[in-house]
Formats: sequence, C-alpha cells, structure tokens
Amino acid sequence: MKVIFKIIIYTIVIVIASDLVMAKLFLPPDVNFREPSEYYHHGLRPNSVSYGIWGNSTYVIYTNSLGLRDKNNREVNMNSSTYRIMFIGDSFTESVGYPYNMTFVGIIDDKYSDEEVEILNAGVLSYSPKLYYLKTKYLIERGLKFDELIVMVDISDVQDEIVYRYFEPNMNSSYSYLFAAKTFLYQNSLIFRGFYSTFRDPIKGSVGNTSAYWRDDQYNAVRGTWTVDKQELEKWGNAGLAFAEENMEKLYRICAGNKIKMTVVVYPWPTQIQENDSDSIQVSFWRNFSEERNITFINLFPYFFNPRLTTNQTIERYFIKGDVHWNEEGHAYVAELLEEDYFDKKFK
Repeated sequence: MKVIFKIIIYTIVIVIASDLVMAKLFLPPDVNFREPSEYYHHGLRPNSVSYGIWGNSTYVIYTNSLGLRDKNNREVNMNSSTYRIMFIGDSFTESVGYPYNMTFVGIIDDKYSDEEVEILNAGVLSYSPKLYYLKTKYLIERGLKFDELIVMVDISDVQDEIVYRYFEPNMNSSYSYLFAAKTFLYQNSLIFRGFYSTFRDPIKGSVGNTSAYWRDDQYNAVRGTWTVDKQELEKWGNAGLAFAEENMEKLYRICAGNKIKMTVVVYPWPTQIQENDSDSIQVSFWRNFSEERNITFINLFPYFFNPRLTTNQTIERYFIKGDVHWNEEGHAYVAELLEEDYFDKKFK
C-alpha cells in the first residue's frame, strides 16, 4: 500500500513539473500579460512587459498600473489635473499585432500629449458592451477619475454579447486565494489553461426562444456577417443587439452619473466593405442610440468606401492580409480620421 501511495505521489509530482516546464515552452507569450478576471471576465496584467504574437507578427506589450496598454510601464494617478480620455473597445482598440506607438490610440496619444491631455487605452481582445460596462464600472469604483470615454463599438460585439450573457461578476472571489491560484495556473499551467479555455464560457446556449449556437467551424465564419445576412441577423444578431443596447445603456448611465462624456465610434470590417454595406445596421442602430441620449457619434464607415479604390484595394491597404484587423496603415488612417473629425476640433 505504501509503495502504491509513493508511486501516486511521484506520478503527480512528475506530471505537475512536466506541465510547468511544457507551459514555459509551448504557451504563447500572451499568457504573460493576459489574465482572467472575476469582475470583468478577462484583462491585462498590471505593469507587465511581454511579447504578443498575432499571425506572423511579434510585438512588445507594456501595461501600466491599471492593467491598460501603454507606451511603457508607469503608475497612473487615480486623479488627474489634465483632461483625461479613455478609449475602450475590443481587439481593434487593444490593437493586436502592433506596438503601442504604431496603434491608432498610441498615435493620438503621441500627438496630443503636449495639449495637457492624457490618453488611456482600456481596450482588450474580445471585449463587448457588457465588458465595456463592467471594466469601466470597476475602474470608476476604484477611484479612477477621467473626463471622457470613447467607445469603439465593433462588429463582433453582437456575437460576444451572447457569449458573455451569463457571465456575472464576483467581487469577493477577486481577492480570494482561490482566484489567485486560478490566475497563477492560467499563466503557468498548460493543462489548466486548456481546460479553462474550453469550459470557461460555453458558446452553446439559448437566447430567448432562439437557439444561438455555433460549431467551432461556424463561430468565426459568421462573426461579422450579421449586418449583411438576414438569416444570421434573425438567428442571433437581433438578440445580440438587444443585449448590447442594454449594456451600453448601463455604460451610458454610469458615465452620466459620474459626469463623464461618452462618445460612440463605429467602423466596418472587410465583410461590410466587400458587401458594400455602407448604410449598415451597425451604423443606424448606434446612431439612433447615440442621438436619443445626446451622445457624440462618429461614423467611420464612409471613409472605407472610397470610390477611387476598389473593394480589394481598400482591404489590402488598411487591413492585415487574411485578417479583419487594421494593419499599420489602417491604424494611421483611423488615427487621422479621429483627429480630423474630433480631436482637432476639440483641442485646437
């Protein structure tokens, strides 16, 4: 019996040690700066320096004391005497694939840093209105003062709202030993990360009387199609829009209650450009939402439908090849558009 017990113990030790070693060898670098959150689902580790991989690109990632992408590690004062603007969005705003100085937020940050303006970037991959609200609420409740929130509403937000529908924040466990252990394992265990990523948020589910689920081969394939495919719109798009509106209303109310100006920005994916979806439901829906609440609305769709460029030329010029995200020129273009449409008018 003692021999069997020793064998079991030795086996467990070997498995754990092997798992930790294999994690160092095979887990992607983003495991070093991404972490789960019991309050806003997932985010970035504070004051980390790491490397991200996106497609063929490897790029450096800096985060500040709030766990937000930044030009370098720095301590962010909760109060500020300067006019402080915070961007929030998903992978487009986090700006996967590029170092901070080459992203649209980084370019704007660099240009207006001398105007007594401070820029913060709260964008994180796979965020959507529910997480925009929870992340903003979390930062406000911890005492962060800022004057304006620019919400970069993405095409994929509608699908993600369905994915995150049943996620509920749990503040108490955020500080528990269990959560600390879970975070450590997520960042250092190949086995745990695999199980966590698989079972964290089941995609299959039910939305009202509508079955809203996607097989693995369908999830990404339909992600951007709800604005151009009536079948997908009826299947899950309308339900996702309703969830998005509900959470954006919560975000609007918490901003209004804290005297924070809110701005909504929309932009197309290659799908919308290919389908000539310039008068998109993404535009009309969020324009109406903004007008009803007297929110500044910025529509970047028209700028991606340049008659001097073919559809393919537009996509090749502004998007990563084979991807829906902006390339270096796309980021510079979006920064220029936001500067001309908004920032230059506001600060000059």
